[in-house]
Amino acid sequence: MAVAGLDLYRPGVWSQLFPSALKLMAHLETKIQHAHWTFGGGTVLMLRIGHRQSQDIDLFVPDPQYLGHVNPRLSDEAEQVSTDYSENADFIKFFLPAGEIDIVVGKGPSASSIRLTLPRFTLIGATTRNTANPTMLSSGYKANVIPQTATATIDGRFLPGYEEEFMSTLRSLLNEGVRIETIATDAALEFPFEGKLVDAMCAAIISEDPEGIPVPYCMSGGTDNKALAVLGITGFGFAPLKLPPELDFMALFHGINERVPVSSLKFGVRVLDKFLQNC
Repeated sequence: MAVAGLDLYRPGVWSQLFPSALKLMAHLETKIQHAHWTFGGGTVLMLRIGHRQSQDIDLFVPDPQYLGHVNPRLSDEAEQVSTDYSENADFIKFFLPAGEIDIVVGKGPSASSIRLTLPRFTLIGATTRNTANPTMLSSGYKANVIPQTATATIDGRFLPGYEEEFMSTLRSLLNEGVRIETIATDAALEFPFEGKLVDAMCAAIISEDPEGIPVPYCMSGGTDNKALAVLGITGFGFAPLKLPPELDFMALFHGINERVPVSSLKFGVRVLDKFLQNC
């Protein structure tokens, strides 16, 4: 297992889980010749680009047969790690006092995940880390008078559960005499991608695009869902479009040439019609 480029000294809860995760993988390597495994999910994002503190450890294996060797029901070594666990055909989840260790099948027909390469500075790539962009600067009232104060307005977006980490990072960057005043703030929402509503969305997509793979992501902009969540309503953004691969749709947002093909709109109408009839 190669770990080049990973920050294995990054502090956080994950480090308490790491020895147990390595113990499971070491046992796996005694059972399978040339066993291959890798970090995945939020763990690898944390270790490679430091976008947040991971609260668990995600490990990917290439074959469902690997899981039998790290299943507490079948392995004494795995049982020593934790007797509190859940299992499925494509994953085993260990529950430990410090957090969770997830071992997931990452390839083949049983895979529950796919690999996506996302540039950091895109609409979706930006939702893998906290972001802060200075959007307004203001100072003085006259060209020949040195101003007493200056202000900068920062548009900040933090991941669900990481508001304090975001604010702490901002405070650590301030020079003496600079203070933070919050103009407006709101909640960062996160909901499990499961349930009848999600099943209906996935079925509607697949009915029009059999090769489509519905994948959830965090929206970087604000929506009405923040207000609905206060009422206990779980909501998802669902605006299906089948776009040609050469169209960088996300880069066109709020631009002077923002557009989608007519065929994409027609696809969306068909999907939404099926969704509304069956949800």
